[in-house]
Amino acid sequence: MAKAEKKKNGCLKVVAVFCGSIIVLGFIGGILSAISPSSSSDTPEVTNERTVTTDNIDSEPKSETADTVNVASESKIKTTSAGHSPKKSENKLVEPEWDGMFLDLQKEIRNRNNFVAPSLGSKVKIEMKAKGIFKTGNLKEITYDAVVLQAGTAVKAFPSSELSMDTRARFFEDDYIDKAALNELNLEKKKFQAKKDKQQAELQYKKDVIDAQEQLAAALARKKEFDKAFNGWDDSHRELVKYIKQSMNDPDSFKHVSTTRSNNSAGYIVHMVYSGKNGFGGRVKAQVTARLTSTGQLAEILSME
Repeated sequence: MAKAEKKKNGCLKVVAVFCGSIIVLGFIGGILSAISPSSSSDTPEVTNERTVTTDNIDSEPKSETADTVNVASESKIKTTSAGHSPKKSENKLVEPEWDGMFLDLQKEIRNRNNFVAPSLGSKVKIEMKAKGIFKTGNLKEITYDAVVLQAGTAVKAFPSSELSMDTRARFFEDDYIDKAALNELNLEKKKFQAKKDKQQAELQYKKDVIDAQEQLAAALARKKEFDKAFNGWDDSHRELVKYIKQSMNDPDSFKHVSTTRSNNSAGYIVHMVYSGKNGFGGRVKAQVTARLTSTGQLAEILSME
């Protein structure tokens, strides 16, 4: 019995030591867990995505192209504001070098190879250089400088120097080329002249518009200067009123009634109706007509009633 009790106590001691060891280990593990760095905060999460560090990169990348465009735009704005914007130049027509154009047309027409002379044996009519003279016959031969016709048994050669230009152009290639080139050259000259006339008409129109604008501006300026001579309230002429008051018995009794203006062959005319007190104290009406200068100044009194 004592032996069994002793054995039981020994087992209990082993269990107590084991449990105590587990408790101590658990306590030590808790302390270590508390003082160790957090795995969730400092351990980087491994992903398949590339991590981009934002320390040296702006959150919104700037476009180099946009910066260049902005700089160019600012430069353009500064240039315009400084009054250096390009002016539209008038393209003045330049007279072509007609001789050179004629040579080019000759080459071009020769390359076209459109010349076909009348067939030998065909009946032809040629015109001589003296207008109104024609010769008719069968074409027998074309030499380098003559057209040979046969009329019946008669055969005659007509030198190219005696033929009209139109006739030479029908029988000789060089004359054909010269005539065709001259025709095209004349057409180009007409086109150029039409453009030149149109440009001159446009320039003249612009000049007329500018002249009209300047004349209008000058007229408005003269009118503005002329109107300064009149009272803005009742349209009375200031200098004329002053003149009339100086001639009145009672200048303080002056009352303006009306003023009319006119511009005729006599010049700038102003007619004023007014009233004032006479020497007896009664109010009477009177009128005066005067001529003004082109700037509105009083020139002379024409009549007083």
